[in-house]
Amino acid sequence: MKTRLAFLLFLTTSTAARAQTPPPYASDQPVTEATLFAPGVISTGDYELNAIFSPDGRTVYFTKSTPDPRFSLMTMVASHYVDGRWTTPEVLPFSGQFSEVDPYLSPDGNTMFFTSQRPSSGTTPERDFDLWQSTRTASGWAAPTRLPDGINTESDEYYPGVAANGALYFSAVRDGGVGRYDLYRAPFENGTYGTPVNLGEAINSSQSEIDLYVDPQERFLIFVSYRNGGQGRGDLYISYQRDGTWTAAENLGDQVNTPAREYTPALTPDGRYLFFTSDRSFTAEPLAAPLSYEALQARLRGPGNGLGDIYFIEVAALGLDL
Repeated sequence: MKTRLAFLLFLTTSTAARAQTPPPYASDQPVTEATLFAPGVISTGDYELNAIFSPDGRTVYFTKSTPDPRFSLMTMVASHYVDGRWTTPEVLPFSGQFSEVDPYLSPDGNTMFFTSQRPSSGTTPERDFDLWQSTRTASGWAAPTRLPDGINTESDEYYPGVAANGALYFSAVRDGGVGRYDLYRAPFENGTYGTPVNLGEAINSSQSEIDLYVDPQERFLIFVSYRNGGQGRGDLYISYQRDGTWTAAENLGDQVNTPAREYTPALTPDGRYLFFTSDRSFTAEPLAAPLSYEALQARLRGPGNGLGDIYFIEVAALGLDL
């Protein structure tokens, strides 16, 4: 009996200790400027984008892409925090053959939504991108299933985001849209998605809105827009939902946005950090001194070379009304 009580006390104490341990993405220093995440492991000289964390913060899912302008092959990978470090990323069991991007976890972490060109039948990749999902099982991620028609069409669908009530947000090209790619919301009721509704001109512009993060309670939406008047080739914006209406999109400002492209926003499970991708380069400012060949090679093959890298910043530093 004493042994059992001692074990239960140990288990309770260990669980409480884990609950009080900061998640591994947390920094022991303030992060008030955009900072590379896990350079050399997650952010490298390759093209990386789309960081999203498991609910416990100990697994990060993201995408690695070929660097060509057409993104010929995008592959979803995962890194785990083990023994005080992020492990070498591994390709997700259902990825690696067809172009797949935009991993997004449901708030409970048990369903992964993503964008893919995998064939819905046969072996030939689809010409357009559709939305898919995979469910976590006791043995790992299950074989993906394509979201139903009505969500998917013969045009592109990108970047799914899901709220706690199951409502699905995504970007798509649809007749009657505000711009080229617009953001849409499809309600989820009785196990079925309703008709997607365009989020309107408060969010969508005459250009394109694509990557998004939706607050699980749908209080705000962070997304990339290519509208005129931004700071770079693509900027991050936020819109708040007030009494059922989305407010006019606001630029997140120069703590995040640069003359380069910023995209794929996501908040960490505790809401403390904003993660995003940036194409910013070490060439954005004049070099202070000539580079040796070795230094040039290191810059060209490392993070900050103008391909996508993953950055993070404390949400509190942005002055958002969350």
